Amino acid sequence: TVCGVGFDQKAATVICRQLGHYSLLARPSVRRNAHFGEGSGPIVGQVVCLGNEKNLEECAIGPVGRVNCLHSKDVSVNCNVKGVYYSVDVSTSPLEGPHPIGSVLNLTCSTLPRPPDDATYQWTSSDPQSSITSPNTSLPFATAAIGPWHSKQGRYFCHVYSEGNTIAVGSTVITVQGLLYPVGPTVVEFIPGGDPVTLEIGISDTDTRQHFRSLKWFVNSVKLDSSAERFLVSEDGRMLTITSPVEEDAGVYEATFTGLVTPFHNLACEVEKLDLFRSYPIAEPVSFILVNKGAVLPDIQTKESTKHTIVILVGTNESLAFSWVIPKPYDQDYMSVEWYFNGEVYTYGSLQHKTFGSTQTVTVIQPGVMDEGIYEAAITLDATEYFKSQGCTMDLELPQFSLDSITLEVKVYDYPVVQAQASNLTITSSQSSILTCTAQEGHPPTYHTSWVKGGVAIAKGTDTATLNTSHVPVPYGEYQCVVNNTLVTDYKTILIRERAHMGVKFDTSGSSLCLETEDLNSVLEELADIAAQQCSCDFTSDA
Repeated sequence: TVCGVGFDQKAATVICRQLGHYSLLARPSVRRNAHFGEGSGPIVGQVVCLGNEKNLEECAIGPVGRVNCLHSKDVSVNCNVKGVYYSVDVSTSPLEGPHPIGSVLNLTCSTLPRPPDDATYQWTSSDPQSSITSPNTSLPFATAAIGPWHSKQGRYFCHVYSEGNTIAVGSTVITVQGLLYPVGPTVVEFIPGGDPVTLEIGISDTDTRQHFRSLKWFVNSVKLDSSAERFLVSEDGRMLTITSPVEEDAGVYEATFTGLVTPFHNLACEVEKLDLFRSYPIAEPVSFILVNKGAVLPDIQTKESTKHTIVILVGTNESLAFSWVIPKPYDQDYMSVEWYFNGEVYTYGSLQHKTFGSTQTVTVIQPGVMDEGIYEAAITLDATEYFKSQGCTMDLELPQFSLDSITLEVKVYDYPVVQAQASNLTITSSQSSILTCTAQEGHPPTYHTSWVKGGVAIAKGTDTATLNTSHVPVPYGEYQCVVNNTLVTDYKTILIRERAHMGVKFDTSGSSLCLETEDLNSVLEELADIAAQQCSCDFTSDA
């Protein structure tokens, strides 16, 4: 037997495959504590599988016999050959983002079809500064508090469990509004010599504001000369008015904090801290684009997390790899790379990563359905320890700052079984044929089937697409039954032929011509040869 301690669904997948129950429609259930009865004999201490092995012997197997485990802890597996595929949608309230610092969001996890009555929910996030609270794990609800050090975007995951096994995972991305935020549109048109132009920012109501000072305005990265009569800045610095705009005023206007409130002033430390803080909502500058009315807007590029999507075909036995160059803006002693899988710290499995100098190579090794999900990696800086090493006085505790990130979404696809059928393969002009295109099994078990003729989809469906050829202008010809043409195409071809009748008349009036049966057959054979050459037809004689 196998000890149930540490035995997971990946190992259960291998067990089911070994028993001949290979199906990607289900996640097998792991039952512990001798659910189907205690076994006898030696006990395997630990089994670690990637999930793609053909049998248990290919997995990493621990000691056998002399293990700290009893038969009362034997593991059992339920191979749900006809399992249910659940889809999960995670929503937030309020819906619209970005959400201000200090706000509390309500998260809801909706599962279709309805999960089992014993379903429980676990919430995770790859953002180390996230704060998720779920008072009752049997209910699909949670709250998320947006703290001062929250990143610009944070992904939140809802894990749905039944009988201790994962049956589905869903996620949503929450965007955060900066401590400084624009009041009104960020793209402002003006007419030279026309009305005054006013740019205004707001400041979130948070205690973090007390750590920042010197709110200043910049124009095209140059500090605004507030002594100029045309520029009026309010006393609190939140509002900038251009009283008499001229054509040269077009450009990018930015409001940002230029100082920190510290007990011991150190300009070098202050500048370096602010540079780091500005990549987070807490100190992110607010930008406005001032453009001459009717002019073409400049192309402003914003930096976002790098995302890759990999689609794996099951059974190809292929491993995919890509490299990621790690930036080195800070001392490596205070930087680290952390990987997450669906919001949880990633330890082992089909995705392996190695670092060589500044390049990290990531390899996905023959992933299966248990490896499908979102992998996230972040280069983080231990800011508190780093600034201490630089001799900077720490007046506030700083978190782990993310310097760069990457997201890898792995989708597993297994070809469905495609069937194309026709009620008639040959029709006359007054007849029709009913065509059915169906898809079964495979993964994911959500299909888009269609009948395609001449490169045009003429009938669509989900699991089944049905077509009556009487609705097609030219009913005969080649039809393709296509499944999931937006992801991976699989198809079957049906050829509908036109049935025609050809009569041969021999005029023997006024003669004594008599054709023997053998002569008639030879004539028909010759006609069949002509028909095959001229119209690519099959000729059946009815003498």
